[in-house]
Amino acid sequence: MNCLLFDTSAPFSLSPDNPKLEHIKNVLKFVGNEEIFAGQKNGKLFICSYNPSPDGSAELVPIREINNPPSINASIAVSFARPQIAQRLLFESACFGVDNLIFYPATKGEKDYIKSSLYAKGEYQKWLEKGAEQACATAIPHFECAESIADAVEKIASLTPPDTLKIAPDVYEATSSISSALFNSKDKHIATILGSERGFDNADRQLLRDKNFTLVSLGNRVLRTDTAIIATLSHIAMR
Repeated sequence: MNCLLFDTSAPFSLSPDNPKLEHIKNVLKFVGNEEIFAGQKNGKLFICSYNPSPDGSAELVPIREINNPPSINASIAVSFARPQIAQRLLFESACFGVDNLIFYPATKGEKDYIKSSLYAKGEYQKWLEKGAEQACATAIPHFECAESIADAVEKIASLTPPDTLKIAPDVYEATSSISSALFNSKDKHIATILGSERGFDNADRQLLRDKNFTLVSLGNRVLRTDTAIIATLSHIAMR
């Protein structure tokens, strides 16, 4: 992690058993008065001074506020995946700086993935926070679960501006490369829908076309979902 995020406002207090304090002591090897990035979730980001106390606790005291990395102006919907892959999807989306992230049950995906404690018990939040901390940012993506790809499309529409550019990577029926689709889109919000590793079915594709999504290519190979999301967000971030 490149910054530490907290629920409360500065200064930030760390109890002796706080995992963040364990990281500071055992990984960073801080002993006192070092500087570290820290901030409030979805709030301000600071350079702070690390001040340990004799009782084993510590406090991070702001020295000065710094600018947060900006959002990449994007929303993404992706199919539920096996927990190990889903963790990566959450982490990478937050690390890149998406505004909205929606998980939905893909038509050709595994239905049991939605039962994972990652979603049912709110564990997804931990992975979003880890991604933001990796990016040294305080903004955490808005996260929702949808009931279907159609519901995901509707949720994206409700969360994004009317002039949003809509794309959906599809190795089989793409009509444009992703770079061509994103050409001259710097000031636009980008909405992206990713299918499962088995791809979209014909009804999915027709729905996406009806909702003005352009099917785009990430290349000629079938990618794992976490690879596809990194490739997609890389293109969006570099517009």
